Amino acid sequence: MIGIVYLGHDPKIQERFKYIPGQLVHMAANYKEAEHVCTPSKNVGDERFILFFEQTILNEDITAITYLHKNCKNTYIILLTGELSDKNRLRYQQSGVSDTIPKEASVTEIHKKIQFISDREDLLFDNNDTKYRILQFKIPLWKRLFDIIFASMAIIILLSLIHI
Repeated sequence: MIGIVYLGHDPKIQERFKYIPGQLVHMAANYKEAEHVCTPSKNVGDERFILFFEQTILNEDITAITYLHKNCKNTYIILLTGELSDKNRLRYQQSGVSDTIPKEASVTEIHKKIQFISDREDLLFDNNDTKYRILQFKIPLWKRLFDIIFASMAIIILLSLIHI
């Protein structure tokens, strides 16, 4: 199961996170608390977390997100935000934000986002082995040779028909 962490101070958002079905949400007041929660314990090395980060002041957010992205490897960071300019969206992405969701999102929307990420856990988390296996594709040698021979014969036959 994936751990859920909310980093922010908005009481309305905190209230919504309390009602997410089947999830215990850890509330963090600052990025150091969030780091403490998102750092896997020594007994369990495969813990993964979704961190909902409430947007505040751009430069402070960038600093905190960069720090969390660097120190919490198994954490998927979602920015709770309002409207973002393309420039600011890019800055957030470069600092380590993986996704965004509106601050006004309902409990159902938040739960759907968590479920979506949980269903695609191996693909979305920073696991280079899995990403490498997905990108790796090899055609068997016999198939490649068959394709070349068949294509060559088709070209020869079609060229002879064109010259008739």
